[in-house]
Amino acid sequence: MKALSILICLIPISKKMTTSSPETGDSSRYRVEVEFQLDNEEGSSEKERSLSRKMKVVLYTNLSQCYLRKSDPLNALHAADHAISLQPDNHKALFRRAKAILSFQESHHDDLRQAVRDLKLSLIHI
Repeated sequence: MKALSILICLIPISKKMTTSSPETGDSSRYRVEVEFQLDNEEGSSEKERSLSRKMKVVLYTNLSQCYLRKSDPLNALHAADHAISLQPDNHKALFRRAKAILSFQESHHDDLRQAVRDLKLSLIHI
């Protein structure tokens, strides 16, 4: 079986460097980038690619939940979108995307409609 590499980077989002760090609990100044790579993915079997895709869905869905707990709905939305792009019927990812959309203080009606669709889909798949 081939190895799945996961690269997780904390990237400062403010233009000027600050002394805040993730260890101090101030995650609002950082965003997380996650990159996945299956070694020699072109030569991988369908089973290995499927396993890689499933692992990515789980990791992006969990990352979305972490962002929600840190009150960072924008990054939670992006992480849930990644998971949904890999597995459109994943009820956890759909539910977390809906939660992220609903947690925006000034949502647009289109976003609210998407949240309702996601919630309905997540209930269907339970």
